[in-house]
Amino acid sequence: MRPCGRTLHLSQAPPMPMCTTSSDVAHIVTSQTESHNGGDVMDYLRRMQMERPLLFWVAMAVTFWVAFQLVLFVVGLLIGPFGLPSWAPILVVLGALVLIARRQQR
Repeated sequence: MRPCGRTLHLSQAPPMPMCTTSSDVAHIVTSQTESHNGGDVMDYLRRMQMERPLLFWVAMAVTFWVAFQLVLFVVGLLIGPFGLPSWAPILVVLGALVLIARRQQR
């Protein structure tokens, strides 16, 4: 969300030209040419990996652990009513990861 004079940009679509001053119009033209592909986040992560590698890898490990736990929880909710053993969600998640990895090898 970026302010432009009296215009507020809420999406990545080109803004409607509602500003009347030349500086506002110049801001609209330059903001339309900016890329919004998340490159800033990747640059920040690369910089953090170079400057603080321990913090980067701890954050990555925690992120992957939380994501794996969340996926296990969701799979457990989905297959829980079938009365399968408690290790079944782990098998389903690992099987899905193997299928994804094999599909990417092709």
